[in-house]
Amino acid sequence: MKKYITFLGLSLMSGLAYSQVGINTQNPQGIFNVDGGKNNATTGTPTASQQKDDFVILADGSVGVGTTQPNLSAILDLNVSAKANGEKKGFLAPRVSLASRTDQATILNPAVGLLVYNIPPTTGGLRTEGYHYWNGSEWRALTSNTSIDPTIQTLRCADARFNPPQFTAGVPYSGVMIVPYSGGNGGSYGAGTPIASTGNTGLTATLRAGTLANGDGEFIYDLTGVPAQSSPNAANFAITVLGQSCSVSLTGDLLQVGETYGYVGQILELTMAVNEYANQYLTDLPVLEGLRIDLQKLNNSSYKPLFYNTSSSSVAIVTNATNMTNGASTANPKITVAAGAYYDPTAGTNTSWHPNTARSTSFNIIINNKRWYIVNYYCVSDSASPTASDYHNIRFSITRLQ
Repeated sequence: MKKYITFLGLSLMSGLAYSQVGINTQNPQGIFNVDGGKNNATTGTPTASQQKDDFVILADGSVGVGTTQPNLSAILDLNVSAKANGEKKGFLAPRVSLASRTDQATILNPAVGLLVYNIPPTTGGLRTEGYHYWNGSEWRALTSNTSIDPTIQTLRCADARFNPPQFTAGVPYSGVMIVPYSGGNGGSYGAGTPIASTGNTGLTATLRAGTLANGDGEFIYDLTGVPAQSSPNAANFAITVLGQSCSVSLTGDLLQVGETYGYVGQILELTMAVNEYANQYLTDLPVLEGLRIDLQKLNNSSYKPLFYNTSSSSVAIVTNATNMTNGASTANPKITVAAGAYYDPTAGTNTSWHPNTARSTSFNIIINNKRWYIVNYYCVSDSASPTASDYHNIRFSITRLQ
């Protein structure tokens, strides 16, 4: 009899070891299932409302709280979706006071990806409160930006710019468009949808996700595509951000105050004939508010700096030239450069690009009585007696002062 009882007990234990266990339920949904409300159906799958007070462990080790069907991609699924408002609960991570961003003493040998909530001590320690994770070398903060709805007061499309600041027809372009704003409140915003250009077509601008400054700041757009036309033909974008709208016009010829643009090009000396212009060989010469920075070859020793009005309307300018050949300087009162016309800011004084006498020549220029620039020419030929491999080296820089 004793042997029979022992055999029966072992058989029952063996059966239990390989069966599902349910507490408060006759219908366990996993290896181990606790029905806190004791309200699950005796057969079938419990409803979402019945699962909201359940705890389950499945055969693969997945754990569900508030669900008997944890998401297949999760080892732990905490689900409160079936609970009524006021009954819902959140996840409370371990709270610690980290000594520094590289602290490995508060938590010994932290695993990569370990998550904690840092509460800074009264003095010292890691001062950023909030969720942090260990990346293998330091504690990195998860974003602690305000959850306030992002707002701005104004978009400043007239001050928009882009970089690189030049379009070339048919050549793929990849850069950024920068649009200033005022009155930001520090809120975060998502990425935008692509906006197609008009006028100079073929380009799209897409707003990057970001966080507003408290006050003045800038929106960054990824600017890509193949422009149909070269600068200064305008690519126009009708943008709307956070309830504010305006139109951006990018011509590729307007710098910000303090910004400098540099240009380098080469023309074979023996290829370029006397009286020819640089733009006959270089298609990417810089354009400044409709004025192309150009030059005309006079001979192998000298050239003439020139501005060419590429726009369809006249441009009013005031210029002052310094450090030309023999140190000469010129000053020109306000003049009007007609559409499609060249203007000689040197008043007929030539500039040397002879390798022995070349010098940097500067032009102060005020355009349309508004913006002040300095344009520097520094063009040096490889030789005054050129061979087939010698070049005219064309260098310009443009800096906006006002």
